[in-house]
Amino acid sequence: MISIIPYSPKAVLIQWDGPIHNKTISEVNLFNKMIQSSGVQYISETIPAFSSITVCYNGSDFSDIKATLEKLYTQLHTFSNDIQKRIWILPMLTSEELTEYVINQLSIESEKFYQSFFDIRFTIGMKGFLPGFIYLAGLPEQMHIPRKSVPDRSIPQGSIAIGGAQCGIYPKESPGGWHIIGNCPIPLIDIRDHKLSCFHVGDEIQFVPIDKAKHILYNTTDWTLDMINSQFITL
Repeated sequence: MISIIPYSPKAVLIQWDGPIHNKTISEVNLFNKMIQSSGVQYISETIPAFSSITVCYNGSDFSDIKATLEKLYTQLHTFSNDIQKRIWILPMLTSEELTEYVINQLSIESEKFYQSFFDIRFTIGMKGFLPGFIYLAGLPEQMHIPRKSVPDRSIPQGSIAIGGAQCGIYPKESPGGWHIIGNCPIPLIDIRDHKLSCFHVGDEIQFVPIDKAKHILYNTTDWTLDMINSQFITL
C-alpha cells in the first residue's frame, strides 16, 4: 500500500508502508519508471528512494497530481517490466583491524564478521548524499550498528562502511558518519562518461575479498564504465 502526501508547494511524497525489503525496492523502481514514461506533462522530476518517491510537478494542484498518481498505481501490474537487474561481484580489501567500537558493539570477531559479510547479496536501494553514493539494503540485523555520534571529516574514496541498518560505498573522499569495514578500488562514477555510473537501483552487489597487491593494481587502473561492465557483472 502507498500513501501520497504534500511535500512542498510543488512536490508530493509517495510512501510505501511497512519495512524496507527487496520487494518494496523493486516496486518503487518500477513505479518510478512508469511515472517517467507516463507522458504526464506537468510532472517535471521524480526522485526515488528506498521506500518512497518524491514527485515534482508544475501547472497543477495537489488533488490533481494525487489522483493521477493513484490511477497510475492501480495500473502498475500491467506495466511492462523490462528493467534488467544485474548482479555485480565487487572486490574489497578488508580493514586490517576493525575498530574496537565495531567489535564491541557487534560482539563478533573480525574473521567471523567478514565470513558473514561476504555471504550477503546486497540490493542497491537508492543513490544519493554524493553523486554515485550507493545505499545497500540487506545488512542482517546482527550487523546493525549506530552511526558515529561525531562524523569523520574525511572518509577515503572507495570506503565500504556500515551505519544503522545499511551498507554504503563512498564514491569520493568526503565527510561521513559510518563505520569503515573495507575499501573497493573500482570507481563508482566516471565524469568522462555521460552515463556517469553503471550501477542502478535494483542491481545486486556481492563483495569478494582481495589482497593488497590486487587492490593496488585495481586502484591504479584507469577504469572506464565499459571496462567495469565487462569485468564485474555476472548477469
